[in-house]
Amino acid sequence: MAELNTIVPVVIYLSLSFLAALWARKQSQKTSDSHGFIS
Repeated sequence: MAELNTIVPVVIYLSLSFLAALWARKQSQKTSDSHGFIS
């Protein structure tokens, strides 16, 4: 199954980017000043 070698890294990358976006949103909500983030 050669498709797994291309699907698995994409799924891992998408899940990591999604978790990173959620974490950044949670961090920005925790602190009122978010000048450290580039929006």
